[in-house]
Amino acid sequence: MRARLFVCACALFLLIPVGCVSKAKARHDAQAAFIAGQQEALRRSQLQQAQGPSITVNGPVKNPILPWREDLTLAKAIVEAEYTSPGDPAEILLVRAGRAFRLELQQLFSGHDVPLQPGDIIQLHGAPLGAAPVR
Repeated sequence: MRARLFVCACALFLLIPVGCVSKAKARHDAQAAFIAGQQEALRRSQLQQAQGPSITVNGPVKNPILPWREDLTLAKAIVEAEYTSPGDPAEILLVRAGRAFRLELQQLFSGHDVPLQPGDIIQLHGAPLGAAPVR
């Protein structure tokens, strides 16, 4: 009886995949994921170009690509992008024509808003967990 249970247990064990992946398979999967990511980025870029000028908001947001319009400012873009981090951003960078500018959150809170230009990139870095909001 014990021998039969042992044989049955061994047979079941051999039927259960253990999740091992060869290096070649892992490399193939990583390459496929990279290519899929590149294709998605190209698709988004083409869609963005077809829709006209836009700005990009990188960071914890729901809407990373916003159509540009003449009255679009930094504060409006952050609201429209739907910032999702629980606290205020710890840092805001504006990348324009390949140059990055650090923007002070205090200036934004005091009403000094920055008009945006087509192609601008806003980088929002959320506050670390447990950090107090900047005011």
